Amino acid sequence: APASLDRVVKKCLEKDPDARWHSAYDLHDELAWIAADSTSTTAVAAAASRPWRERAGWIVALAVAVLSSALWVLGSGSLGTPVASDAREMRLQIVTPPGASLVGFAISPDRRALVYQATTEGRTQLWIRSLDSDAARSLDGTEGASSAAPFWAPDGRSIGFFTTDQLKRIDLDGGLVRTLASASQARGGTWGTKGTILFAAGSAGSLNAVPAGGGNTVVVTRVERPRQTGHRFPHFLPDGRHFLFYSLGAPEGRGVYVGTLGSTDAQRLFDADSAAVVAGPDRVLFAKGGALWAQRLDLTKLRPVGEPVPVSTQVALNADLFGDVALSETAPGLIAYRAFAGTRQFRWFDRAGRQIGVIGGPDESQPAGPMLSADGRTVMFRRTLGGNTDIWSIEASRNVLRRLTTDAARDYDAIWSPGGDRIVFNSDRNGVLNLYEKSVSGGSASAETLLLETFEHKNTCDWSADGRFILYSVQSPTTGDDIWVLPLFGDRRPTPVAQTAAAEFSGRFSPDGRWVAYESDESGRSEIYVQTFPDLARKVQISTGGGSAPVWRGDGRELFFRSPDDRLMAARIASSGTQLDTDTPTALFALPAGPNRDGSASAPYGASRDGQRFLVNTFVEGASPITVLLNWKARH
Repeated sequence: APASLDRVVKKCLEKDPDARWHSAYDLHDELAWIAADSTSTTAVAAAASRPWRERAGWIVALAVAVLSSALWVLGSGSLGTPVASDAREMRLQIVTPPGASLVGFAISPDRRALVYQATTEGRTQLWIRSLDSDAARSLDGTEGASSAAPFWAPDGRSIGFFTTDQLKRIDLDGGLVRTLASASQARGGTWGTKGTILFAAGSAGSLNAVPAGGGNTVVVTRVERPRQTGHRFPHFLPDGRHFLFYSLGAPEGRGVYVGTLGSTDAQRLFDADSAAVVAGPDRVLFAKGGALWAQRLDLTKLRPVGEPVPVSTQVALNADLFGDVALSETAPGLIAYRAFAGTRQFRWFDRAGRQIGVIGGPDESQPAGPMLSADGRTVMFRRTLGGNTDIWSIEASRNVLRRLTTDAARDYDAIWSPGGDRIVFNSDRNGVLNLYEKSVSGGSASAETLLLETFEHKNTCDWSADGRFILYSVQSPTTGDDIWVLPLFGDRRPTPVAQTAAAEFSGRFSPDGRWVAYESDESGRSEIYVQTFPDLARKVQISTGGGSAPVWRGDGRELFFRSPDDRLMAARIASSGTQLDTDTPTALFALPAGPNRDGSASAPYGASRDGQRFLVNTFVEGASPITVLLNWKARH
């Protein structure tokens, strides 16, 4: 490292606090002097020309040293000391590995550690890193941790986290892991000062509470239908009795609410594009219009005070999960968030995992849910621009990008008609995810037609090859996620295909229309099943070690799916009547790094009709580092 930077690092890391920089102001001035010095600038430029791995060490070391020193200055050696009114704002960055979750991170209550979820070498778990170190260590026992953000106990000695279908806690002293509750499809959790954990499970339910030491789960909020459709992402206020949460629903019911333990009543505070997190002592942070905002709260009257003020012009939202934002609960004067969700691209891979082509260029708008047309010439997917999600398509041969929907509401999963001239998609333009149909033939898009409206959220899954049925999933408040079918003939009355207390979703018709493949967690983990259709007489389990996102080969002789360790699997299929024969699935290749694959019902890949090529949603560039904003003060 350049000598001047080396001196800064060593002084930041002095064991004696009196020998360190006396203030963030002094440190800032020293770094500014180094940046202005021509000799140092030349040295830095020369270092920048080296490979990333070679220069990453001293860059990370400097960032860690600066962050460590700045955090120490922020607390003036004591975590309880308030931020000095004349302290200067500083923005620092924490780099996480490429496989880290966009939203799955949290700063500890004492501001000295970071926990995050990441997948490395096919293994997904939690990692913890002290902010005065550039090294992270994995937390044994957290294997299978979901991408939902982990959350700290108020004393910083334990961490709550989710797996595919459970809420757990790990005690950092000793590493004991305990299961606290069932929690399929987690939608956030928070740990209060009075020993209660709040969490959301499923897309259409209320919030639940469980003692941090384990015990019975109780419902703590009431979804007021039809203006609300589900509660998620709770965050306790400092008193441990009141809490914030996000509600989906109609425009008049959507937004940030405050609730109280012991009562299922809640009060709407304001509209937002995301959940709100506590930034203390009386501020909450939230996303709106792609930016990060702060709102002051009167903690006695539990109502907003004044207008929100901007914090950052950009904050990353998880486009796969409404209300989810890359933002951590923090201490007064410190804000931690990601500004950028990364760059993605659809890439073709052969059965050996070799990249053999691309569709479209690198895209910063979180493209997701690729759906190939029957002729393989066009891929349809969703993109999110300025906080709004719409349906788009790309012609594979010419890379021509076309916008198919333009409504201000969120237009989500879309499926092709067999002829490729129509699409069906789900949208929350009436507050609930309903099904809409539109023509996309002739180079012009027609007006949308409401195809199916109920009080429950619905996600499109597939359109049968004969054009007679639409397969979709329902987010039921009583039975969770279920799979239903809508006939496009007769009385068009929907009927269930898979409806149990377990979660069933990601349904796909076989090419001959006689079977439905889907994902279910009835065994305690997500597995792939195939069921006869339309008589539902027989069901066969296909996966043996977990699975998600099933996709059929064009002739129905293979079924592909994603394994829990992110490999693309293939299972041979031979069927006759209601009989189906299959072999133990085999792994084709490890899926390349891509966006969150646990927060969406749509598959992150598509398969060519002959099953020889796979179009995978991959990262070109991962999410931005975590920005740590120190000494932030609202500007009225």
